[in-house]
Amino acid sequence: MPDNPKFTGDENIFEILNQLPEAREILISHGLHCAGCHVGAYETLRQGAFAHGFSEKELQTILDDLNAQAQESGTNTRKKKSAPPELTDFAVKKIKEFQKEQHKENSGFKIDVIQSGGENSYFLDLLDSPETNDKIIESKGVKMFISPKSLSLIENCTIDFVETDTESGFKIEKR
Repeated sequence: MPDNPKFTGDENIFEILNQLPEAREILISHGLHCAGCHVGAYETLRQGAFAHGFSEKELQTILDDLNAQAQESGTNTRKKKSAPPELTDFAVKKIKEFQKEQHKENSGFKIDVIQSGGENSYFLDLLDSPETNDKIIESKGVKMFISPKSLSLIENCTIDFVETDTESGFKIEKR
């Protein structure tokens, strides 16, 4: 076990997955499939383990593995200071092109994160005004409309537009 354990079991499951991507495989190897469950956004690892009949000893084994992996990979599991998502210059250029093509020059760029099976997909659109509870984030002159839940999932991310021979589209990556 690491000298200074970072995970205690009281962290939200998705928080653990965001801080330590390898956690998905560790949890699955112990028979805990919380990585793909929508409840993982609200439930702590301890709650998830106990809800699935794990003992305190089994939870401690999972925590030992998570903490060993965090130490090995040099992951700082202290919560990073959150920063809003940022657009690259090319993403701004493409958004402005789409706004012009659709005659929505004053619209905002709507971003919704859809979680399914432990994977994120994104709904992107141009809207004239934000939806109820959306946060308005501005990056390089573009207004983004993002729900609080989606915002928490794309904090500290960069949004780029990628064009290759086989694909084109927006790409969201952690900074």
